[in-house]
Amino acid sequence: MKYQKENLIKILYAHELNLNEKIWLKKYLEDHPEEEELRMIAYEIYSDDINTEAAGKKQLIESPFDGVYKNIAEPRADHRFNRNIRRLSAAAACLLIAGLLSVYHHAKTADRHVAQLIQPGKNQALLTLSNGKKIALADVKNGEKINYGKISISKNSDGQIVYRAAINTNDKVEYNTISTPKAGQYQVILADGTHVWLNAMSSIRFPTSFPGKDRQVEIKGEAYFEVAKDKHKPFKVLGGNQTVEVLGTHFNVNAYQDEETVKTTLLEGSVKITKGNMTAMLSPGQQATTGDVIQVDKADIASAISWKEGYFLFRDADIETVMKQVERWYDVSVKYTGAKPEVELNGKISRQMNLSKLLDMLSYSGVHCRVEGHTIMITN
Repeated sequence: MKYQKENLIKILYAHELNLNEKIWLKKYLEDHPEEEELRMIAYEIYSDDINTEAAGKKQLIESPFDGVYKNIAEPRADHRFNRNIRRLSAAAACLLIAGLLSVYHHAKTADRHVAQLIQPGKNQALLTLSNGKKIALADVKNGEKINYGKISISKNSDGQIVYRAAINTNDKVEYNTISTPKAGQYQVILADGTHVWLNAMSSIRFPTSFPGKDRQVEIKGEAYFEVAKDKHKPFKVLGGNQTVEVLGTHFNVNAYQDEETVKTTLLEGSVKITKGNMTAMLSPGQQATTGDVIQVDKADIASAISWKEGYFLFRDADIETVMKQVERWYDVSVKYTGAKPEVELNGKISRQMNLSKLLDMLSYSGVHCRVEGHTIMITN
């Protein structure tokens, strides 16, 4: 039986295959070598499952998918939202986890030509020296040095900005700022050896050396820190009306101004968080959410630092949470017409995907998008 490719694609994205279904699919693909696109999706989602679990098993004569597709293609209208929203979200999850989406249909509600022109973010940032001079770091070549007084600033072979300063307690401490725009990210190694990753629309203000009793920096937006150990000089991060104090550790701080709370996630070591007269201590694997109070919970480490690792990772994320990240990374604006879609998105997707592919992913979760210039219009 020859199936319409679009029907089988819907089944793969919206239905977890059992063993019998995998056996049938393996046989179907063997019998239809022309189905290259379908084969790519099937093996991207199930890969070894189809080859190992289905190998040597009895082949099914009839398709086990008929009832499955009927449920997906013809949902009952009165229960569609409540019962099928998880299934639609599962479709988005498969696309996210695959990290690859080929275009199999033209989105009726999105201007794909415009979306294809919108590229993902890249390494770009602006360095502001203490004298006000501004340097576009994307224009600095790897290996190039920027000498400013006693401070040596260089860009290493990995594209990171590295500070080296002569330590002299009599010198006046000078402050520099590195800021990333929308669609930008950057890395800097401070004079004490602390490694900092900046997400899009973020900044860090820091001294060019640390001659005092502590090491203090200020951030806006989101930053990940691998703090160089120095038991005699605590490292303090000010941002979002809170202070994070450590001696040497790895942690992430999300302090965007358009977020209701500040989230601090600890991977290694220990940190103390202070806001006003409130304090909290974090152990590895914990996350503090700072608002009116400081709440400590178990952290989803992978989600918290996924941006640093080069991908988006969502677990039961609402559309607003997802689109805020899209706005920052793709340098776009998002507007909602009518009620915001009540979907939950789960999965993983590369931050190097073009915007058009990400919008295709959203369409499978029931989110309808229209692109107007650099604005994404979302309807329910």
